[in-house]
Amino acid sequence: MNSPYIYQYNKLFNSISDAFFMDRLIWQPELPLRQAGDFKIFLDRVFAQEMLCAQLPTMSREAMNKMGNEELKRLREVGTNPFMFYGDTCFVNQISLNVGKGLTLYTEGHDVLRQTNEPVIYETHNVERDYQIQGIVHLFNFWIQHTPDILNGFKP
Repeated sequence: MNSPYIYQYNKLFNSISDAFFMDRLIWQPELPLRQAGDFKIFLDRVFAQEMLCAQLPTMSREAMNKMGNEELKRLREVGTNPFMFYGDTCFVNQISLNVGKGLTLYTEGHDVLRQTNEPVIYETHNVERDYQIQGIVHLFNFWIQHTPDILNGFKP
């Protein structure tokens, strides 16, 4: 799973003084990324469990989706509310570029709850074009980058 596309927490959150996952691989895409067709993203299971344990008020989930809507506009996608949270937690179990067209990245709930050291696997559905791959990866990273803000009850 080594690649130049590895995203490390300390690089994503270098401006946050109270970073709580220093120097740990948080996620990476399945490599090589195909030019067309569905792909996977691997998420650190410890990070996933921490997000599952973090309660998130409705207002914070709505604020994150409001920011996600702005990102969708910037990406020129027509979808809304790209982030589907697992219950009232900070864990995102589905990201949609356009849910009407089924352009999604998702993980099965039972996979997240398994007790194992293996990463949580997200899979895509109907993500076939390069711009769709870039959009899904961007939104996934957007969620990871904004996790400290989400947990601190930010307002957009």
